[in-house]
Amino acid sequence: MRKTAVVIGAGISGLTVAFELQQRAERVSEGLRIICMDSSHRGGGNIGSSLEQGFLFEWGPTGFLDNAPATLTLARRLNLGERLLPAGPSAENRYIFRAGKLHRVPLSPASFIGSGILPPGGKLRLLLEPFIRRGKALADESVFDFAARRIGRQAASIMVDAMVSGIHAGDARQLSLRATFPKMERMEREHGTLFRAMLARRKQARAEGEQAGVPAGPGGRLTSFRNGLQELIDALAGSLGEGLLLGKAVESISDLGRRGLRIHPVEGAPFDADAVVVACPAWEACKILRSMDGDLSATLQEITSAPLAVAHLGFRSDAIGHPCDGFGFLVPRGQGARILGALWISTIFEGRAPKGSSLMTVMAGGAHDPDV
Repeated sequence: MRKTAVVIGAGISGLTVAFELQQRAERVSEGLRIICMDSSHRGGGNIGSSLEQGFLFEWGPTGFLDNAPATLTLARRLNLGERLLPAGPSAENRYIFRAGKLHRVPLSPASFIGSGILPPGGKLRLLLEPFIRRGKALADESVFDFAARRIGRQAASIMVDAMVSGIHAGDARQLSLRATFPKMERMEREHGTLFRAMLARRKQARAEGEQAGVPAGPGGRLTSFRNGLQELIDALAGSLGEGLLLGKAVESISDLGRRGLRIHPVEGAPFDADAVVVACPAWEACKILRSMDGDLSATLQEITSAPLAVAHLGFRSDAIGHPCDGFGFLVPRGQGARILGALWISTIFEGRAPKGSSLMTVMAGGAHDPDV
């Protein structure tokens, strides 16, 4: 008998799972029917690209890091290898907004001495990091507590808190170090200090011809596609054909025991499946699973998400008083600007703005300012 697998959610996770299931079924000639459903009338979830007056906007993420090879492999399997667009060399420069000015993030520990990112007391405490003893490998720490212990509270508040807001839009005092930045924990455990770990990391990166990333930040080069991340979504959606059902919300799932599972759409008749993958956000998954598994639903309901807004701004390049020679800048809390930071998109990727123009993406909200 032909079996049916249903994926609920057509974001990047759901589309990729459905694509992989389909590819595996074709390789082994199994009679497996793949259905990917989503309440939205478009696939991709938060990922989306649009072209307006010559500016290419990303509705969600700007790209992906190429140091995790799975995404590159997926792109090539979808025949998008020639469409890949790596960030330009200037994107390695990062800035932090403090005391009314943009300060370039130093790319080496020694260059922090002349940087204006930290006040003198913060610099002195940071320079003491190589002499701080390794922490006890016991309970998990928050990202902020780890950073404050290693490099001091000022550096943790100005640099690490801003970095966490820029990557996760979250609260460094609430996020688990082990869950979000396991490399930082491993750096201390293997090398004793972050200073020695960074030196070893840079030495290895040079030997392998890769980018080490900013201190304690993600490595790899940001990568997208010539027409934006929408290219990846379109290729995944196109591979599913009639198996992609958009505008089809799921109300609940019933467990039929050995007979499989029953999908109850919001509109239309229920239908049965042999396997179901739930690939939608936790706040949607908890509702869908409530009648089938109350405990799992309650656990999912406890998971919080930080809301984020992005605004795309296009300017004439000669009207900007800064060269925008980098990735962009982050804004620590308490600096008088109600944004998390901004990305200089037209510096990061070529072809994102008309000639003589510049494109910026401003991020606002997050765990610290959800009402913005």
